[in-house]
Amino acid sequence: MNRSNGPLIGSVSCIIEVLQWFSFVEWMKWITVRLFLSRKPCGSDDEQRASANVAIDLFIFIKWSVVLAALIVRPTSDVWLYVIIYLISYNLFSYFYYHAWGGGEPVSARDKGRQQRRLFSFLQAFFFSILGFAFIYLVPLCEDVSWPEQVNGWDALLLSISNSFTLTYEGFQPTTRLGRTVLVIQVLNSFFFLTVLVANSLPNLSSGEGA
Repeated sequence: MNRSNGPLIGSVSCIIEVLQWFSFVEWMKWITVRLFLSRKPCGSDDEQRASANVAIDLFIFIKWSVVLAALIVRPTSDVWLYVIIYLISYNLFSYFYYHAWGGGEPVSARDKGRQQRRLFSFLQAFFFSILGFAFIYLVPLCEDVSWPEQVNGWDALLLSISNSFTLTYEGFQPTTRLGRTVLVIQVLNSFFFLTVLVANSLPNLSSGEGA
């Protein structure tokens, strides 16, 4: 802990580090790197980073598969809802940790590969959150939103997209306090992504790859 930052920032840093322990992608990265080092104990930092990126890409594939399957199958089990909420939450948390909080290594402007990965990280994370909220509107929250027609996946996706960009999508209104709360949470989620983009312009914090 950097004591020069004061107790408030220090406490926040501790909380963030604790939350890292609950990140599934971090465990996947840790296991992948350890397996790599077991085969090649003297592997370079670049090789270890490459193996960690494999784990990140695998996790991205898994989380996108889960949310797409949820939108197609429309499961009503609470387990699916909890999984999607977790994925949305840590989707934002990981992006914040690596691209704003300074949880990774600094990225040189001349490192084209890592700059491309940073852009990809933002795009997939942002659009994943849109799909995740679309599932919430489509299944568990369908009774909390008024729909102009029969509830369908396309309208749920359009509602999520328009709400992410704080646009007005006519015909869709929250009918309960829970519905209004979730809509506001999604707006805050999008705002947080934009805040991270601004923070990325700070050279001392811009860093790392997230999931």
